[in-house]
Amino acid sequence: MDQNVVLTITFVAGFLSIMGVGLVISFLNNPVDRNISKIRDLSEEQQGKKSSYIKKEKSKNILYSVGKKFAPKDLDKISSTRKWLIKAGLYDNYHYYIYWGVKILLFIFLPTLLYAYLNFMNMPISQNVRWFVVSIMIPLFVVDFFILLKIKGRQEKIFCGLPDVLDLLVICIESGLGFQSAINKVCDEIHLTNKVLYTELKITVNSMRLSMSKETALHQLGERTGVQDLKSLAAVIIQSEKFGTRLADALRVHSEDLRVRRRQRAEEMAQKTTVKLLFPLILFIMPCIFVVVAGPAILGLIKVFG
Repeated sequence: MDQNVVLTITFVAGFLSIMGVGLVISFLNNPVDRNISKIRDLSEEQQGKKSSYIKKEKSKNILYSVGKKFAPKDLDKISSTRKWLIKAGLYDNYHYYIYWGVKILLFIFLPTLLYAYLNFMNMPISQNVRWFVVSIMIPLFVVDFFILLKIKGRQEKIFCGLPDVLDLLVICIESGLGFQSAINKVCDEIHLTNKVLYTELKITVNSMRLSMSKETALHQLGERTGVQDLKSLAAVIIQSEKFGTRLADALRVHSEDLRVRRRQRAEEMAQKTTVKLLFPLILFIMPCIFVVVAGPAILGLIKVFG
């Protein structure tokens, strides 16, 4: 193959790979979504203009177009993938198509870039089959890995902020507010400190406003986030109303239980710190101390016996 052709392919593949990585990062924290979340109380005309603008932006997105064209059409596959993306806070179909667009483009560009590199270095392709396998497997796992990190981060924020939210909810209920009004008041208080819980509680309240039963909305809250504590909270609220006990007392007991678990988890992580510090201590700190302490003696011995 001509060297100029190889250089051209390498440059194009490298440029597209860099662009793909940048789009992956923007996919995890989309600036359009951040700007939309900051805009509130739009009039109907403004909302219409905003929706048309979003549609134009989506049509210009290469990842969205590729994902929409080649994404799986099987309903079971769509449902399972959507549920998994919702746990990461990616709710709409736009993120579903972006997810598959990133995977497909990486699946194309990484083997192409590797092929161009091997041709440029005059390396036999038959002896580097394992690298082709790696370049094919990376797109299948790297995007899922980033989504999994995002899910873990959201679940951690929910676990850490849930006891405080329950305390606020108890105060609102004891002051005479209804359940939906109490959740709205809590959302107004936590929208700056814990945006993950704020978003999930707002979705739950809006679902109940749209004639969805409280049991179904709370059950979906637990399933949507994948946090066992929220599933337990839904069970506590449902059973409290079913058996006629005071909701404030039940929430207070559940909040205390969550706070004890959070403290026990912090103590467990503190106990693991000594074991985790053992490996960097042996690999990095001890050799430096050995060089400082025994280095002059070794140099003296070399000088004497040299």
